[in-house]
Amino acid sequence: MIAKSEESYPLSIVPAEDDPDFSEEKQIILSLPHPKWFKDSLLDLPQDLAEATAANKGLILYFGQRICTYCDALLNDTLGKQDIIRYTQNYFDVIAFDVEGKLVITTLSGVRETESAFAQIEKTYFTPSLIFYDNNGKEALRLRGYQSPYEFRAAIDYVVSSAFNRQSFKKYLAQTSSFKKRE
Repeated sequence: MIAKSEESYPLSIVPAEDDPDFSEEKQIILSLPHPKWFKDSLLDLPQDLAEATAANKGLILYFGQRICTYCDALLNDTLGKQDIIRYTQNYFDVIAFDVEGKLVITTLSGVRETESAFAQIEKTYFTPSLIFYDNNGKEALRLRGYQSPYEFRAAIDYVVSSAFNRQSFKKYLAQTSSFKKRE
């Protein structure tokens, strides 16, 4: 589990009016717990992508859920390593989504959906899942399940170096041993 000090802060979001749990009292909904270094997003993905590309960064969409052992392992064991935090922040903004969430987001195509509907559209219901976009906004990689620090470092390099235009991640990973040495 993410330590209390690492949990995200509540977002001030009004739930969708067609949500059966909607009430005027529910003005604050907690976002999915995630490391503080993830981007604070208003859940407008076109805006988030524009901000990332303006900073010459890519975008990573993290899909998880509150009760998920592998999500906790990815967030703590892999994304909790200082070198991975620095490496990721240099090249990407990371935004968290709850595959069961009811927060309304604007997708990259400009459609407004709940987090859970977006996760279904993106086929990211197996958690954790990550979608990487390069600094031009092109989808570059999808990862499903727990990723070791070695695999995650390699994924960052795979996208940043544009290797995704030349070969599959599986082939890239097999050819790359420099990331494993840092385990």
